[in-house]
Amino acid sequence: MYIDPSKIQVILQQIGQNVSAIIAEIRFLNPNAKIYLIGYYNASHLSEELQEKLNPLINALNNILEFASIKTDVTFVPIAAAIDKHPSKSSKKVILSLFG
Repeated sequence: MYIDPSKIQVILQQIGQNVSAIIAEIRFLNPNAKIYLIGYYNASHLSEELQEKLNPLINALNNILEFASIKTDVTFVPIAAAIDKHPSKSSKKVILSLFG
């Protein structure tokens, strides 16, 4: 499967804009809300070859989300490092600690 990298960039940029707009709407409706923007992790069971293609996309998406969180002054929670495929009991504790 081939995906044109230029289209991926456009999609990721649109996601960043959409997330920022959603956060702005939340702020408008509830200016005092504590907002957490949670990153993605790779929970798929794809072949190694497809995993190698998917991981950079997930990383790029997380970078976009983290940038949007900085731009909109919300808390980004990068959970990918705490999880290996599915959250375990110990990784859930780590994730909870990321919420400060």
